[in-house]
Amino acid sequence: MKCSIFLLLFALINCSDSYETKTIIKLTQEQRDVKIVNEGPNDVRYFLFESGFAATVNIDTSCDNFKPNIKSGTSISIAFEDIAGYDDDAESFWFSWTDCKISGNTQTIKFDQ
Repeated sequence: MKCSIFLLLFALINCSDSYETKTIIKLTQEQRDVKIVNEGPNDVRYFLFESGFAATVNIDTSCDNFKPNIKSGTSISIAFEDIAGYDDDAESFWFSWTDCKISGNTQTIKFDQ
């Protein structure tokens, strides 16, 4: 049993070293836009919804058909009005991203209006 645990631990440590550096995503708000910057070495897929609307969406989190929509070393800006579910009474948005390798995050952020 101890040998099995040791081999499993060894495999996990070696696997984690095989991935590229962890992806870094920065999100800022500029006037009435959300800016997403991918500073990492990996392409990512992101989702961005108004928080109340996000609860009604069924998101496929499978990486089998991974289609990145923000390339490594690039940034995009999205107007508040273009965020699914946004209206003038919206208080926050839900942001989620993954590189389908080692990194990902989900967070709810208040609109700076």
